[in-house]
Amino acid sequence: MIEYLAFIIVLLLLVVYLQFKELRMLKEERSEFAANKQRILTKHGLIFEQLIPFSKNFPGEARDFRFLGNPIDGVIFAKDKVQFVEIKMNTSQLNDRQKQIKEMIEKKKVEWIEVRGD
Repeated sequence: MIEYLAFIIVLLLLVVYLQFKELRMLKEERSEFAANKQRILTKHGLIFEQLIPFSKNFPGEARDFRFLGNPIDGVIFAKDKVQFVEIKMNTSQLNDRQKQIKEMIEKKKVEWIEVRGD
């Protein structure tokens, strides 16, 4: 009887071990899936940033837009003003550096610097 109980306990421990191992593998797969999804979304966002100046929702002329990429997406050099542009998709938010730049622009902490070589 004790041998039978020991066999059942070993069997149950083996089942529990296999379940934990499978659960760990599923968590790893889910993590990898989430990372891949984020990479795809980032790639699509970068492509979208290149195309948005040609859409009807863009606030300026596509020919006046210059793409920077980082830390902000670009600048519109219109005839009567200069506009800094950050393109976001869905629920994307400004990162800390972009928030700082936005604040500096809003506080008019913008300068013109002309550099000449010898």
